[in-house]
Amino acid sequence: MSLLRRRMMMQTMESGAKYPLVNGRHEFSDGSYVEISNGNHIMFYKSINGSGYINISDISQNSDTIDSVQNINYKPKIYTIPAGVQTRFEVKNVKGIGSYDAQTNFRLSKRKISGSFKTGGFTYNNPEFNTVVLKTLENPEDVGCLFMYSDMPAGAQVEFDVQFTVNGERWI
Repeated sequence: MSLLRRRMMMQTMESGAKYPLVNGRHEFSDGSYVEISNGNHIMFYKSINGSGYINISDISQNSDTIDSVQNINYKPKIYTIPAGVQTRFEVKNVKGIGSYDAQTNFRLSKRKISGSFKTGGFTYNNPEFNTVVLKTLENPEDVGCLFMYSDMPAGAQVEFDVQFTVNGERWI
């Protein structure tokens, strides 16, 4: 990877998002990798068959092992989604190569419990997948990370954009 491209990927998003995803690239020991750009664009390539747990809020918190649930569990709090606010979580512009099956959600901080924003699976069978999850939480949720769970064969790739707003303010 060129130095210029690496430098561009490491810059944070300048669109005004309060909590953009950390840009960069993380390579797993099996040859799979995740790449974050623009603070909200995810590209994931799977080099071997099987499932994966990928922290996409801060890819540096992933281990070398893609199938380790510790990539997303027990992370420190990055923000709290307050109770009573209107939220909108979007997954859009999904495209892929091969047979992909993935879903996203927030993982609660310092726990191994997911939040209230599961998107359902976006798959190669549904190439026009775009989804919006609208929620007004009854209780606040401390977020440790936004994550992606995937069950993909070797050679599959998926990319997509995420956006999260709270009371109209863009957080991701």
